[in-house]
Amino acid sequence: LAILDDRDTGVVITGLHTRDRTRVYMKDIRVGKSNFELSAEEKKAILSAQKSK
Repeated sequence: LAILDDRDTGVVITGLHTRDRTRVYMKDIRVGKSNFELSAEEKKAILSAQKSK
């Protein structure tokens, strides 16, 4: 899930599920980019959020 404003700044939220736990990660997005490495799914979510404006 990516949530972006009109300047492509916001967050991407990722959930990783295992049998005994769920971990949720949030990465800052500024002007469409992150200081953290993004997975293919996270990049896809960002592109989708950018197109839906």
